[in-house]
Amino acid sequence: RDHCVTGVQTCALPICDPFVMDVMTRTADAVERAPRNPVGWATLGEIHHAHLAYGPALEAYDVSVGLDSSNPRVLYARALCRKELGDDAGGLEDLRAAMELDRATPHLRWRAALWAIESGDLDTAERWATDAFKLSRGDRDSRRVLARVNLQAGRPTEAIELLVPIVRKRPNDREVWAILAQAHRPAGDLEEAVRTSALAGAPRPMYTDD
Repeated sequence: RDHCVTGVQTCALPICDPFVMDVMTRTADAVERAPRNPVGWATLGEIHHAHLAYGPALEAYDVSVGLDSSNPRVLYARALCRKELGDDAGGLEDLRAAMELDRATPHLRWRAALWAIESGDLDTAERWATDAFKLSRGDRDSRRVLARVNLQAGRPTEAIELLVPIVRKRPNDREVWAILAQAHRPAGDLEEAVRTSALAGAPRPMYTDD
């Protein structure tokens, strides 16, 4: 197995092309020259993160946050790493901190709302999803997440109302059709549930984070 070896971190990757090796080496060199620079550590973490090396990425993010805890982007990235490594509570802690620092970015809030749904905290999920909806003026991701909150809270009709405008604009959106299918059943419209299920196929709903 090929490895990218640096003086700061070692990242085991299935494939390590020369460009990646060069970027990692130069970044690690920069960190060694300026070990008190939080930006350098954050950049090193992002490189590992981009190659799904969550452990080394988390170590680099930890150093960056230890040097400067006021960067919401780094806190958000560390939250994602913590979540991947099974530290759900730590991930939510970082998301909360990121939201305190950045009060204008919707995706911090809809991501946090999704995680709150997973933990069963629907009240918090609804608050964050509603904030995301307001900040984004009802964009696709915030609508999907708020619809999920309504569905989990037993309000399928409200979930449907949020999702219908999305599929009108993007009728090939299979993920939204899947959520609609889940909402139509408890709403009592079995015929529409069958139709939307057919339009959805059998996707696993995924929430991308551009």
